[in-house]
Amino acid sequence: MNKELFREEIIYSVGDSNLEENSYEMIKDVIRNNHAVGFMTGHYDENLTITNVSGFLLYNLGYDYKEFMEITKGSLKNLFYGENRSFFGN
Repeated sequence: MNKELFREEIIYSVGDSNLEENSYEMIKDVIRNNHAVGFMTGHYDENLTITNVSGFLLYNLGYDYKEFMEITKGSLKNLFYGENRSFFGN
């Protein structure tokens, strides 16, 4: 197993969100076949809530899990747009 896939073994789950075993296997296949830089899953709700994030994605962004969650407060909106939320307006 190469280093990138080894890093992908670390998956952080927020709250009671856990991936099923077949989802985990599909993620590893996608990483292996597409040279992905990690993954993140979430809910399509008002905050675009983050539910799972891979250790490899955090590594590529330069964060550890605790730091990442403090900065984003568990929201993709905060990760990508910070205070500039006009993109999400009506």
